Amino acid sequence: MTVPSSYASTSAASATHAGMAARKRCVCVCVDDFGLHEGINTAVLELAAQRRIGATGCMVDGPAFAEGARVLRTVPEEHLDVGLHFDLSETRLQGGRKYGLRGLIARSYCQMLDARWLTAEVTRQLDLFEVAMQRPPAFVDGHQHVHQLPQVREALLGELARRYPPESPRPWLRCTLPALQGASWLRAGFAVAWKAQIIAWLGAKTFAEMARAEGFATNRALAGVYGFDASAEHYQRLLGIWLHNSQHGDVLMCHPSRSVVPLDAIASARCMEYQVLASESFDALVEQADVHTGPLSAHIGHRATDADTVSV
Repeated sequence: MTVPSSYASTSAASATHAGMAARKRCVCVCVDDFGLHEGINTAVLELAAQRRIGATGCMVDGPAFAEGARVLRTVPEEHLDVGLHFDLSETRLQGGRKYGLRGLIARSYCQMLDARWLTAEVTRQLDLFEVAMQRPPAFVDGHQHVHQLPQVREALLGELARRYPPESPRPWLRCTLPALQGASWLRAGFAVAWKAQIIAWLGAKTFAEMARAEGFATNRALAGVYGFDASAEHYQRLLGIWLHNSQHGDVLMCHPSRSVVPLDAIASARCMEYQVLASESFDALVEQADVHTGPLSAHIGHRATDADTVSV
């Protein structure tokens, strides 16, 4: 795996790109699940080189993370926010623990998770990220949005506050409040809008308030939620709605893969997303929406008290 050659752009071209970006609202297109398998890693590197995405979240226990990180850390930081995609439900964790998402949600709301184990797991995954990437994460979020659950959010925010004091650069954190509202909510379709609202109900408002209280910046809202059952045409339509109705500081999550990998539950959707995101039609959607799809860290403060922090 190698870094695409298009990163060798001239400083003049980079300056022009930055100047154009400064005049547009930033929507951070973020690929989740880097490290889960080679197909996702390849998609991230290719889409980043094409400047179609602004961030990727890493699963440090993923089978392809160690090798992928060696290449990912050579991508210029100004091109891509690389963060920790904190996981409690996909890969087998230290000590052999693995929770299904429904069981994890139930245990968290019943205060049945081991608080000491949670803190240790947050610390372990942050340590693995920093060793592999040789730098702190630009942001932190959760696989299947587990970072916002009760008990999990307390452990995560506690360790982040301890590890990254207010005087240091701090990662921004993902807020899952739905980006679509009103008429745009209806245009996306009831199933899409309902799933986005359910994710938010699982802790978005409380997590955002707790993050701000600890001095961490967040994105404004989240787009990109759907049922992983869309055709390419339908997904392209959804992208148009998400981009057109976005506001500055939104995150648009996606899950592309360059290839189908056995045992990946959403393998077909991943390949479809890659085909759309890598196509010229996606560039046209971005141009029509008049947005910039770069890293969010270039537009958001390191602390929630900064003047340019995106509010929720």
